[in-house]
Amino acid sequence: MRDFNNGGDITVGGDFNIIDHSQNEFIPLTHCTSQHLKERELPFRLENLKREFWAKVSRLKYIFLLAAALFAGSAIWAQLNGQKDLASIFMQLGSLIVAAMGVKGVFEPNEFERRERAAVHEIRMILRSRRDE
Repeated sequence: MRDFNNGGDITVGGDFNIIDHSQNEFIPLTHCTSQHLKERELPFRLENLKREFWAKVSRLKYIFLLAAALFAGSAIWAQLNGQKDLASIFMQLGSLIVAAMGVKGVFEPNEFERRERAAVHEIRMILRSRRDE
């Protein structure tokens, strides 16, 4: 419990257990009403997917900036030399590879996205089977 900050007022000499008496129980999606699935679960899962996508884009924007800088640097180098030498071609190819890896990182789903997409698919299949799309 690293986040527990008591200011030194509470001293615990042994194990410290927190028992949560919240009323949030796990309810399988098949036991939820169609209205609950459409109004709460589906929008929640879709929002999670959107947030994860934009979080990946913001994490990988530095890779895209690096690729653009490499590409611009090699283009300026080739322009200053007035020729297409081997070094500028390698720089341009390297920047394209870095950009391709960044694009792959954005569009390849991670474990969280796979689980959320599976949940969205399951919700849609439940709604379809209930004929309440």
